Parts: sequence; C-alpha cells; structure tokens
Amino acid sequence: MTERCPRARLQGRATLAGYRLEFRREADVTPCNGASVEGLIWQITGDCLAALDAFEEYPEVYDRLRLPVRRAVGGDPAAWVYVMVPRPPLAPPNLAYLSTLRRGYTAHRLPTEQLNTALDRARDGTR
Repeated sequence: MTERCPRARLQGRATLAGYRLEFRREADVTPCNGASVEGLIWQITGDCLAALDAFEEYPEVYDRLRLPVRRAVGGDPAAWVYVMVPRPPLAPPNLAYLSTLRRGYTAHRLPTEQLNTALDRARDGTR
C-alpha cells in the first residue's frame, strides 16, 4: 500500500462482517452469512483511489464496493472494498503472493487462520 499510495494513512484494523476471504489465485472476499474478514483500513486521497483502481484493474477484474466495517476504535465507517468480477473458480495463490500476504498479516497482527482456511478451501476447490 505504501508503494502504490504513499499519501495513504493507516487507520488501524477493521472487520468486514458477512464476508469471507477466498483465493482465486488472488485474494477476494465473498458474501457469507456469519463470516467476517479481518483487515486494515486506510485513509486515502483521490490519487490513491485512482492508483488502486488501476492496480486492481477496476472495473474489469475487480469491482469496488462501499461497505460498512467495524473498528475497535474510531467508529464504524464505510470503506472501499474490491471484489472480483466475474468470480473465477477457487484456486491457490502463488507462493510469492502468499508470502507477501503472510508478512502483512504478521506485521499487523491479523489472524493468519483466515489465510490458512482460505488456502485450504482453494486447494480443495470447495466453497
């Protein structure tokens, strides 16, 4: 994020309720009752949003939705969330991509169990 959006400011951890993490070679979130995804929320500029749109290949590969998230501190804001369109089949990510995600999760003390569960589902090809 700091490379793509140097003016973005980390606001802390956030929870996206009603979704789960999945891998379709790349990370995606999918609606799922009773599930949630832990992540980070950033304050971004218009230039940041344009850079992220280009990186995520919006709107061809990812759509951008404004969804409510929960924060332990600082209220419950709405956040931009990228979701794949159309959704390809579940498939594990490459090792370099997965390693990058694991480093980020560890650095920000996010639960790596959600990565492991999503990886298991992708390897099994199960929903």
